[in-house]
Amino acid sequence: MRELNAYETEKYKLWARDIDLTSAEKLDLPLLRKEDSLDHSAYIRISVNFDPALVALLREVRYLQSVGIEVPPEAQEVYSQTDVFQKHVGTLTTVVEQYNWLADNMLPEEEALIAHELDEATQRLEPGLKQLNWKSEGVEEFLKQSSESVGELYRKLTAAHNNLREITNKLKSWAAPMMKRDPKDRKMVNPQDVNDRIAARVNEFKKGSSRLQELVEQNRVLFSDIDAQNDAWINYLKMVSKLIIEGLVRIVRASMEHLKNLMGASHDEPLYEVKLLLQKSSLDFVPSISSSQEGSLRTMVRTWVKGFFSAASAIQRVDIVKKDDDPCC
Repeated sequence: MRELNAYETEKYKLWARDIDLTSAEKLDLPLLRKEDSLDHSAYIRISVNFDPALVALLREVRYLQSVGIEVPPEAQEVYSQTDVFQKHVGTLTTVVEQYNWLADNMLPEEEALIAHELDEATQRLEPGLKQLNWKSEGVEEFLKQSSESVGELYRKLTAAHNNLREITNKLKSWAAPMMKRDPKDRKMVNPQDVNDRIAARVNEFKKGSSRLQELVEQNRVLFSDIDAQNDAWINYLKMVSKLIIEGLVRIVRASMEHLKNLMGASHDEPLYEVKLLLQKSSLDFVPSISSSQEGSLRTMVRTWVKGFFSAASAIQRVDIVKKDDDPCC
């Protein structure tokens, strides 16, 4: 037992001797540090620079105090700032996560729109990377300014991404075939019913198109209410337009493939009835198969296909910018 006590005493002396050196060295570290990055982005990734040795020191002091062991004044002084350290680390963690999210997730078209604000936010972080440490004066003000700068930019870009996500989700929801037929349905289709269903879907696209325009306009306002004729904004609109075009392709393809499957030889149930009738001296298909006259099978299918493609005209373009000298419509 005596040897165990002697061992504990020796370990405590070694720990107490190193406290001053450990705390002085680690508290002098900058608040933030740059992360190594394999990409060539113009914007860095950062992390909170509160050393694990300080975390261990605070934990050890708390334990020693809980069992009634006296701790050196140096350790007590560091421990007395535990709440301050926790507050600062918590705030910095939020700032770091938001800034890194911006660096990792902004699109090239968005970077051109927020480059000035992002540069300002990056400059606000510079003191935390080079000048301010865990003992510095002015940490509170630094945290306030960096939180506001990075936080506002994070709010804008996440809102813009949510709007883009709503656009893509709406386009995906529209990609169901315009003429839908239950595989178990043995009834042949009524051409007019199909026309009505296609017209209803196209009308749905027209109504939903206004929502897409609203979301794009919301993003323009989020990006500092940028001028609609700004080159960076026009490039952004081209990117959004590409997303919408891809959605339109999915809409038309889904309907065309569904129609193809319904008309395929492997489909058990007939889609539509065509009769072969003997009329005087000729055999005729009723309705006509090859004729382009109204009521023929070819005209019926062409009408459906034309309805599929009318989805493109139902959704307004977002990349058309009216010039200042354009006449009012």
